[in-house]
Amino acid sequence: MDSFPRSLNPNKHLREQFVSNLPGSSMLEVAALLNNVAIKVLMPLKLIISVASRITRKFTLLSVNQGILAKARK
Repeated sequence: MDSFPRSLNPNKHLREQFVSNLPGSSMLEVAALLNNVAIKVLMPLKLIISVASRITRKFTLLSVNQGILAKARK
């Protein structure tokens, strides 16, 4: 397998050699695994962003309402 040209990244050759030796079912398994990892990383991140935006919105509305009430009392 010396047909691969050497690049600046020494691990690229090993990675290409590993991927080229995978049969079709293993490639499918690798794709499914990467998909699952991405979902497991992105879903909690979306949940955190959603909760943070709700909290921010709630405190923004509270501060706006308090400002309106303070002006009305004067």
